[in-house]
Amino acid sequence: MIKSKLGAHLAMLCAGLLYGGSLVISNYVVDHPSMTPLAVVQIRSTATMIVFVAVGQWLSRGWVKGYKDLIRLILCGAFGASINMIFFFEGLEKTSPLHASLIMVTVPIVVLVFSRLFSQERISWQKVLGLCLGVAGTLLLLDTEASTTDQEATFRGDLFIVMNAIFYGFYLVLLKPLMKKYHPITVAKGLFLSGSLISLPFCYKSLVGTPFHTFSAEMWGGIAYVIIGATVLTFFLNIAAMTRVNPSAVGYYVYVQPLFASFLHVFMGKSAPTWAEICAAILIFSGVFLISRRSPSKSPLKQRISSFRKSQDTQYHALSKQGQKGKE
Repeated sequence: MIKSKLGAHLAMLCAGLLYGGSLVISNYVVDHPSMTPLAVVQIRSTATMIVFVAVGQWLSRGWVKGYKDLIRLILCGAFGASINMIFFFEGLEKTSPLHASLIMVTVPIVVLVFSRLFSQERISWQKVLGLCLGVAGTLLLLDTEASTTDQEATFRGDLFIVMNAIFYGFYLVLLKPLMKKYHPITVAKGLFLSGSLISLPFCYKSLVGTPFHTFSAEMWGGIAYVIIGATVLTFFLNIAAMTRVNPSAVGYYVYVQPLFASFLHVFMGKSAPTWAEICAAILIFSGVFLISRRSPSKSPLKQRISSFRKSQDTQYHALSKQGQKGKE
């Protein structure tokens, strides 16, 4: 258990680095001649489900109950552990890890839009500006002819990653009530169980046709990293960190992912980011920062005026009571 805020921030930093590294390693896995994105999706969801079910049984955690909660959990499994991952790995095969990581940073923007649609919450001008900047950065990134010389990045691949971000943002909005009601392990094992069952009809053919006996040790290491490092460990690190810091703080570490993914991308001999990609990153980062940042409170002058009015009201009521007692 994490006992300090410093430990919590280190845990969130490690989670961000693990996920940023997974974008490059996942790209290596899906680029293997004998591996398909659909097979990776099924391996990931099934293996992760087994891990969480085992941990849940060890900790004596139950299952999600109730018709409405089960329906919500199944939808979460579809949009957060199945359909979105099909788009993600299919897109990652057709684009670069840098583009994928930058597009995934826009998830808080998607969450804001869906939260507005479902809860009718008012959106401040600060968040509207953040939304516009994030969309502008994403559109710049999608314009591959103008924004990149990297042959790995394609419009279709980027579009698939955008679809993944949309589904994942919708999943986060659906997930929130379940996380308030149940233990995280209870939700996680049900989530990946439903996700693995939903993805099975789409991925079964690719999975059984995969020649696992031809995989090298590096390939198996990459698969293990996707399952253990990028999924299981990041889950536990973020959950442990949120016991010491505000959950909103986790969102700020999303910036670590594209930076680390870009570093690994260049380190592995791939092309460096272009100026257009850097501009897109600045727009997206600025947009997510404005959306994640709390709306500014009243100015000091307004706060003083408000405090003065309250004190005057208090004095007025006190004098009124004294006057009434004097008359009696």
